[in-house]
Amino acid sequence: MPEASASKLRPAPNGVLLDTLSEFVERPGSEAIAYLLALLLVRRRVLYEEQTMEHVLNEDPATRWSLISPADGRRWSVPLVQPEPSTLPDLQNELTALLFTEE
Repeated sequence: MPEASASKLRPAPNGVLLDTLSEFVERPGSEAIAYLLALLLVRRRVLYEEQTMEHVLNEDPATRWSLISPADGRRWSVPLVQPEPSTLPDLQNELTALLFTEE
């Protein structure tokens, strides 16, 4: 039986995850974690792919992913980076720590 003082994990708020995504996009060397976090936020329908002619003309769609938050209109240009297989366990642990907070 779990202890009464054991904390429960709950999903992190979307706003916190969006702010974290902004930090990862700006930080060199964090391209893989930024891509994975963006992918999760798209799957959660927090972010949507931006489909505008301006995006097509200004950026190479093979290297960047243009995303928008319908809640507040913020935009992100996330590098499309496939994580190295050797880094996947560390990235998974980092994402788990980001996605869940203790109650």
